[in-house]
Amino acid sequence: HRWFLDALCAVNDGERTRLGKELNSYMSTTRQTAPPNFGVSVVAGDAWKIGQDKKLGGVAALTYGRSYQQRSVSFRKFNSSDRNGVKVPSAVEEGTAEEGTDNVRVGAFGNVSLELTKDHKLSLTGLQSQSATKLDSDAQTFKGANGSFRGIHLEYVSRSLSFGQLRGTHRFSALKDAEIDWHVDLASASRNQPDTRDTLYKSSGLVDMPGYNWATGTNSGQHFYSDQSEFTKSGGLDYTQPIVTKPSFNTKLKVGTLLTSRSRDFSARRFIFEPSGRGLVDLAGPSSCPGDWVSSCPDKLFRQDLIGPGLLL
Repeated sequence: HRWFLDALCAVNDGERTRLGKELNSYMSTTRQTAPPNFGVSVVAGDAWKIGQDKKLGGVAALTYGRSYQQRSVSFRKFNSSDRNGVKVPSAVEEGTAEEGTDNVRVGAFGNVSLELTKDHKLSLTGLQSQSATKLDSDAQTFKGANGSFRGIHLEYVSRSLSFGQLRGTHRFSALKDAEIDWHVDLASASRNQPDTRDTLYKSSGLVDMPGYNWATGTNSGQHFYSDQSEFTKSGGLDYTQPIVTKPSFNTKLKVGTLLTSRSRDFSARRFIFEPSGRGLVDLAGPSSCPGDWVSSCPDKLFRQDLIGPGLLL
């Protein structure tokens, strides 16, 4: 969705309508029975002798797991207030929320080692880890004099980690068993948070006419995107030279170096739907939910046919 940044800089209402319809997605939560948590893992390994001196060995592992969780959350936010010259905490917001999470984890690991001789060995290691979390939240919040609100938060976050290493170990008997140990590493990590959605409804506060109305603002009707990545290259070299080798004690000299290059990238984008102000559609009906709160209430407002006449990005 990077193209949204350039597309929204200088566009007319027609373009904002088109882009809004492409970006629009559901803002409601649903209640379902979570299936059992489960996971599986497979590990395999073996070794082979090649010729008279060479040996080759390898190990591989695969894992997969999926878990579900539903929980009730209570929260309270405080500000510092002055009471008779003394700073005391004062609750400015409190509420409860029902949260449901769906977690998926996938991992793969592999290692191959080659022993050329008893003094020279090479090893190649690879790791791939992927996880994703889906979070749905329906919260009821009381903000003091501002009234009572219901908020829906929909979030999906994926994380990835990749790592590869080539390592070598060499021993030289002619130099009192001096050792050279070197390695080259490549690693990348990323975090992707696509289309996190938030919307907020305010209670009417009337006992005889209960209901909720859409509360416009920076955290209501919101679509948030963020991407973060990091790439690392590194290499190291160590040299170990035995100086004194006696049964009672050993003395060794070790020198080495490590070089690392790292690059990071982060981007974030936030889009908000707001009333178009055209007067072509009366939003009083779609933006209100009479009676008790139902989590499907936002589906009445964030409809494709209302993007443009009633709502603009």
